[in-house]
Amino acid sequence: MELHFDLRDDDVRVAQRAASRTWQRLAGHWSITATGVLHWMCVGAFVVCVLDQVPPDRQWLLLGLGVAMLATFWATLLLQHHRLKTRLRAGAGPFPQAHHVRIDTDGLAMSSVTGSTHVPWSRVIDVQSLPDHVLLQFAQGVCLPIPRHAFPDAGARDAFLAALAAHRQPA
Repeated sequence: MELHFDLRDDDVRVAQRAASRTWQRLAGHWSITATGVLHWMCVGAFVVCVLDQVPPDRQWLLLGLGVAMLATFWATLLLQHHRLKTRLRAGAGPFPQAHHVRIDTDGLAMSSVTGSTHVPWSRVIDVQSLPDHVLLQFAQGVCLPIPRHAFPDAGARDAFLAALAAHRQPA
């Protein structure tokens, strides 16, 4: 199944808002959760191992190191979020933009004036059906809005959503 549509500036704003919400929701996604758990396990192991080796009068250095590690972790997350928003704004370009989305067995093939890509099904995190858009949300919080005008009628939209659901189901 293939779609050809023009993406307008208001559609990109929908994607920006959705990407912000997705970024907040990604904390529940297994890869982000696993990274957080691994991070805290490493910090805990480091503190326990080093506390046995450090004299009591210098343990405050350990606390400072732990705070610096935590600050670095959160700064990295904030930087990724900022880069995502910048990329969305920069990729917007002049409007309207012609887009092409094709569903195949391996994932989604997408192209526009800014380039083309193939996204495997494992990187498609969520599909949301909103009144005016279908939002395809990918790993790293990237989102592609497909506006209602991309579908000739409600039946075509339902068929597209059904095809997405069929391909996204685990084998």
